Amino acid sequence: MTRISGLAAMLCLSVSSSIAWADQPAAADTAGWKAIEGGHGTGCATDATPYEFYVHEGDPKRLAIYFQGGGGCWNSKNCGLDGQKTFENAVDDGDRPWVNKAGAGGILDASNPANPLRIDLTETYQFLDLLDEMAIRLVCISAGSPYYNPHIQRPALFPPSDGYAPPEDPLAGVARLIAVTSQIKARYPQMAIVGSGYSYLQEWLPNVAQNYVRTGRVDFVGLGRMVLAYPTLPLIA
Repeated sequence: MTRISGLAAMLCLSVSSSIAWADQPAAADTAGWKAIEGGHGTGCATDATPYEFYVHEGDPKRLAIYFQGGGGCWNSKNCGLDGQKTFENAVDDGDRPWVNKAGAGGILDASNPANPLRIDLTETYQFLDLLDEMAIRLVCISAGSPYYNPHIQRPALFPPSDGYAPPEDPLAGVARLIAVTSQIKARYPQMAIVGSGYSYLQEWLPNVAQNYVRTGRVDFVGLGRMVLAYPTLPLIA
């Protein structure tokens, strides 16, 4: 099963809209939400309409999966009482989190500062606004401190000699850095943004890096200490 970071809501829908794969940018008019079809064999029992997953990327350490409420339905006896369906099998704007903002409150409201699943970039944006005013256009995005929480800054499976074992799967740290960097690039398209934290991907680093550069979610991918040991990597990747 693929781990999806952030927030996922699963709905049983009869109409497809704003379909995207998880590794593609969300449409500009969906407020960061992506809609992903469940695929073959995931239809509702009565009319074979496909399931659909709504995903909003966030902090992978705080994953929430929300299932839309409804009655159980797997055969003609419990899918309808007296000829009436016991669940809503159609989708409209009331189901879409980026449209029905009032109905999609709580953890579904990614714009709410009190939402524990939301990464707060307020100070980050203030600093980048200042850099923009100073005409500083090349910015490398990082996080955390190498002295206090290195697993945030440079995800790794094996800690330094004076460090600690990572409290999370290092891939979660990589995903967090990549997701936040993508948000920053979308907000500051005029800046040349350098992404960091890719080293843990090892042999998959070139594949992931080229995808994010090609899709405009980062301008450069920075490589740090690993280049000291493997200086020819950028040339052969």
